[in-house]
Amino acid sequence: MLQNTSSYAVITGASKGLGKVYALELARRGCPLLLVAKKNEGLQELSQSITKKYNVKADYFETDLTKVRCLKEFVAWVNTGYSIQLLINNAGIGGTEKFDEAKIDFINDMIKLNIRAVSFITHELLPNLMKTSGKAYILNVSSMAAFCPLGYKTVYPASKKFIQYFSEGLNYELQHKNVSVATVFPGPMNTNLIVRERIQKQGFMLKLSVQSPEKVAKISLDKTFRGKTFIIVGFMNKINYILLKIIPANLLVPLILKRLEKELVLTSDLHGTTLSDSRI
Repeated sequence: MLQNTSSYAVITGASKGLGKVYALELARRGCPLLLVAKKNEGLQELSQSITKKYNVKADYFETDLTKVRCLKEFVAWVNTGYSIQLLINNAGIGGTEKFDEAKIDFINDMIKLNIRAVSFITHELLPNLMKTSGKAYILNVSSMAAFCPLGYKTVYPASKKFIQYFSEGLNYELQHKNVSVATVFPGPMNTNLIVRERIQKQGFMLKLSVQSPEKVAKISLDKTFRGKTFIIVGFMNKINYILLKIIPANLLVPLILKRLEKELVLTSDLHGTTLSDSRI
């Protein structure tokens, strides 16, 4: 748990899905919060609800983290007004679509949010984290997709592999400092109706790997505060990780591709690219 109760936890993508669950879990533990998400996603209501229910401060900043100007405004807001002890880089997007049919703006936004925003925010808030009394933490949200190249997702797993290597490299760099950098690799999570439908499409084995976002948030926070830096939640996800390590990609990837073809049908039925909070 955070030792300095006057310092804040920053959570990106905090309005829904895993980010919202992180906010509620930390509020339950008595941690003051700084929440960031896009406009018109109910962030003000969530902030007010958290303050009323848990009696902790929950300030918020609505912005678009794919834009450099907005990134600069956000980190300036944090650094000029708050002392922070935890940064959770959760915001991210993904989807299932044929690469040649995907809109270039969507691909560009995925790179900006999943890679650039994480790097920028971490760089600009790191001095703030290092000034806190006691231990400070960064928790970066990757995905089980980081362990295998995936057709019909292409950019998404590559961006999540970046999160892994970025986190591990930074953690080595900071090993003699007061900041620990952890990475969590969620598998499929039942975060909304669309994701549940996608999971149903992909069969029995995937269903065995499904975790609730509440479990992912609680376990990943507990392990982060204990100094763990490589976090996989759930027995089946740990088994999948081992399989992904030992089975050659040329055997495994075609099998996964067939599974994702089913997801393409659902995406087509929804008339557009599905933004994913499932981390798969």
